[in-house]
Amino acid sequence: MKRTPAEELDMLSWKSPLACRISWAALEAFPHTSVERDARMADLLIAASNACSDEGDLYLDIALAVAARSFFCRAFESDSLTPQDVLIRIDILLTFVRESWLPDNVDLTRHLSKLRRHIATLFAASSIWPASPPRRFGRGGAQRTILELVTGSHGQGDELRP
Repeated sequence: MKRTPAEELDMLSWKSPLACRISWAALEAFPHTSVERDARMADLLIAASNACSDEGDLYLDIALAVAARSFFCRAFESDSLTPQDVLIRIDILLTFVRESWLPDNVDLTRHLSKLRRHIATLFAASSIWPASPPRRFGRGGAQRTILELVTGSHGQGDELRP
């Protein structure tokens, strides 16, 4: 940040070239291993940013916030679809809203749509079909009696009755 020209610091925004360089440097320093790790890293960076006193216009607090946002973005965009990861993504979206890190409604809509797809995929992944095949009832005994009570039929040729 010290070597950055003042004009570039004045134009710092979430999508500026300087923000991109900060983000790439942070993400390269800590490769992605899990959604949870990225979210925790982002939380630590936000805490560090909030603890910074911006003495001498070093912009360290802003650089840490930009890096935190990049970790949150990477965690949010990850392909992992465990239930825990989807919950973490909900928390990330809430952080984006709370911190006003979504620059426009297009970004908010895109993030909500992505979260909806994550949740829908998670629900679709949990089996609609039983995990094991249905049991086959034998020809006699208690199993046959249960089948007759459930279906209302008394023999193989009987139709199902209401």
